[in-house]
Amino acid sequence: MRRTTLALTLALTTPLAPLSAAGPAAAPGHGGPGGPIHGTYRVTSGADAGRGTLRAGLEAGYSRFEVARTVRTIAVESTLEYAGTRELTIDGHGATLAGDHLRTDLLHVTSGADVTLRDLTLTDGGGWTMDHVATDGEDEGSASALHVEVPAGATGTVDLTLRDVTVDGVAGHGVWVDDNAGSAASVRASVRDTTVRDSGTGAFDRDGVRVDETGEGDLVWAGRDNLFTGIGADGVELDERGAGDAVATSRGTAFTDNGTYCLPLADRTDEEELACVEDGELDLDDGIDVDEADAGSIVARVSRATVTGNADEGLDWDESGTGSVVTDITRSELSGNRDEGFKTTEEDAGDVLVTASRTRVHGNLANDGIQLEEDAAGDVHVALHRVEVTDQAEGDGVKVDEVDAGDLTMLVTRSVFGGNDGQDLDVKQADEGAGWLAVVRSGEVDAKAKGIELR
Repeated sequence: MRRTTLALTLALTTPLAPLSAAGPAAAPGHGGPGGPIHGTYRVTSGADAGRGTLRAGLEAGYSRFEVARTVRTIAVESTLEYAGTRELTIDGHGATLAGDHLRTDLLHVTSGADVTLRDLTLTDGGGWTMDHVATDGEDEGSASALHVEVPAGATGTVDLTLRDVTVDGVAGHGVWVDDNAGSAASVRASVRDTTVRDSGTGAFDRDGVRVDETGEGDLVWAGRDNLFTGIGADGVELDERGAGDAVATSRGTAFTDNGTYCLPLADRTDEEELACVEDGELDLDDGIDVDEADAGSIVARVSRATVTGNADEGLDWDESGTGSVVTDITRSELSGNRDEGFKTTEEDAGDVLVTASRTRVHGNLANDGIQLEEDAAGDVHVALHRVEVTDQAEGDGVKVDEVDAGDLTMLVTRSVFGGNDGQDLDVKQADEGAGWLAVVRSGEVDAKAKGIELR
């Protein structure tokens, strides 16, 4: 286990990475329509357009905005667009950008510029359902509160920073960083003291926060003290496809009651034409979903998380390609989800390295509390310390499968098991390879092991 601990330590400690009056305060630079302007634009009007409005400042080419404390609500009657290349910064001082069922983005950054929002609420009226959909016709559009579009030619790093932001009642993604053009840029999101709720409920597969990185760069997520709740699809989805890694750190965050958009179709799973149905089953979603395809790994650390009541998995990691999955979970609650509390699937050659400590995995409703799968040539190394895994309704407490060539080692210390519908521990090494399972100071454990040594 010494080599495994060193690998985990190295992977998990890698670094993640004067006011003007309303109206113009001109200086040449780089940015929006009509020529960029340095300085700060003071938003003094809550109207949709006109002097002193946010729209007027964007159209004039400003990139820095401060909302006057006398402005509580800013009406948004059509998408606010920013096409500049300088960082867009909005200090909201508690103001709300308020659409009224626009069925399109509230704020769209078209240039891949860095974005910082502080102390700001974005809402589009709420009340979205399957019948009250996000958009008309076949073109579903985005309908996000914030849509950051990264052009194909972008390089370097695109940064999103949210501090004390609330997104509420949006039909589409709450926040979407959209690098689907396959740029060479990395995407880095730093989200703190932020709430995204009751969003993604006006169309299929719309997340609270979604970050897509599909080119050569990395995807880095750093979240702290956030709440993602009542989202139609995933509370957070991080989707990295290409040569880079998906690196995620989450601390002190709650992911609750997400992924329910398709639940009203529970009695219609035979209708494959429905977007919600895949292979005869509802396509429900997770608390947080991290996907990595092609070359690159998933490196994730989750601490002090509350992950409960989600319609599919609580934490769901999927890696395909040549990379590995490295995860550390500490002091967290993964309970009452409709599927696994934590699931990891490594589809190709790559290792699965998981440590968990002082974490409760209780009462998840289907499959296993924790499920770890390595489906090709690769090793699996697991260490659980002071973990409670109890009362899974329809599966094992912890299930670990190493399907192809590769070794499997698992150490369980000072942990509690019981009341699980299947085995407390179901550990299998099915092909070439060796390994062991050791359970130390953990009381009575109902364990089943295949292809490895019990110690």
